[in-house]
Amino acid sequence: PYEYFTLKHAVFPADDTWRAAASIDANMPFVSVWYDVDEEEILDIGGYWEFPFVVSRYAKNPSEVYGRSPGIDALGDILGANQMTKSRLRLAQLVADPTLAVPEELEGQDDVIPGGRIYVPPNSPKIEPVQIGANYPITIDTEQRQDEIINDHFNVHIYMMLQQAQGQMTAREVIERTGEKAAVLGYVTGRFNT
Repeated sequence: PYEYFTLKHAVFPADDTWRAAASIDANMPFVSVWYDVDEEEILDIGGYWEFPFVVSRYAKNPSEVYGRSPGIDALGDILGANQMTKSRLRLAQLVADPTLAVPEELEGQDDVIPGGRIYVPPNSPKIEPVQIGANYPITIDTEQRQDEIINDHFNVHIYMMLQQAQGQMTAREVIERTGEKAAVLGYVTGRFNT
């Protein structure tokens, strides 16, 4: 029961060959095939009266076959945000655990660990962190700006319009904001409806 198998499930427009192989109703427009990849064997053939998967397209130009999503539009910004986060984490690590400038004569006695002690004679040189001049808050600020750009690609401010409203709203305000939301997102939801 714990053995793994690689199976493929394909659904595509039916033709007479598949209808005969599956002995499905001749009017079924879609055939369903379950295939064992390792054994190279068809396990089951069936059919569907309508396409069983939802494949929605967020945006598509007339000359395009495949649609695009906000994720594709925001991909460059998302990759940039990932790099910013990576840099911020490296900077935080450098600030929390800095490189130390250790005098040469203390070589071999420089095990600096949390709660550790190094005993040195009086007037001996000090071990000090290397000052890198890093400004940690500025990295958070740029990352937040990048997040806002990504949120704009996904229309987050429109979806969150009612939740982010300041104070109490009247019923009229709620209706107006909902109407505005519907107008802005109409081109997207219209495509989903069709």
